[in-house]
Amino acid sequence: MRFEATDIASLVAVMLTRHADARGSFARLFCRDEFAAHGLANVFVQASLSVTPRAGTLRGQVFELSPESDAALCSPEGCAHGFLTLTDDCEVLYQMSVPYAPDFADGVRYDDPALGIVWPRPVALVAEKDLAWPAID
Repeated sequence: MRFEATDIASLVAVMLTRHADARGSFARLFCRDEFAAHGLANVFVQASLSVTPRAGTLRGQVFELSPESDAALCSPEGCAHGFLTLTDDCEVLYQMSVPYAPDFADGVRYDDPALGIVWPRPVALVAEKDLAWPAID
């Protein structure tokens, strides 16, 4: 794995090292010692997988996450995140350093003018709870 800085403070891009042969490929997604050496959470208490009917490639900041990029993101606590799938059958794996607690969940609207996000395609499907977030003051 390679760990690369991003334009977002404390957000780290984790670039996977894929080993491939005729059988397929293998890449380490997590290594406690390597994450610790880079000052990142090295113990996860929960992991979740998001599967969407549109997908394959994700866009965030100035990078795309796809099977070909072999990249992952390690975001700091409190860093907002979201994604728009660009092709079909996307899977997103989340690992958390604290258990999910719905009463403490927070968010922002994907279309909040204060964020100025220019999505690469029209947003077709958003969860009801995500549409209910108030505008940023």
